[in-house]
Amino acid sequence: MTRAKQSKSHTGKRLKEETKRKLSFANSGERHYCFGKHLSEGTKRKLSIINTGKRLNEKTRNKISESIRGEKNPNFGKPLPAEHNKKLQTGRVVYWTMRKAGQWFLSLDSA
Repeated sequence: MTRAKQSKSHTGKRLKEETKRKLSFANSGERHYCFGKHLSEGTKRKLSIINTGKRLNEKTRNKISESIRGEKNPNFGKPLPAEHNKKLQTGRVVYWTMRKAGQWFLSLDSA
């Protein structure tokens, strides 16, 4: 039986929960075929080019957003360095000063 025939014959079939658990165990951690392997710089570059410009649908974007919200965010509760806060403050001052003067959008056009 060829791989294509096998794939077609299994399409639409549902796996038992026990089978799913076994498959998950068999392909996780050190047992996964890619465990411990690293991508070459060329492969990373190709993947970057392939994935550049891809747009995620709304459902996927919401899932990602939910997965890193609040306490699940890796930076949750960590204070920003004082130097970084100073840069953010300076940026906000420049933005609002230019916006009040009506020059913010003009400066974006010239960039």
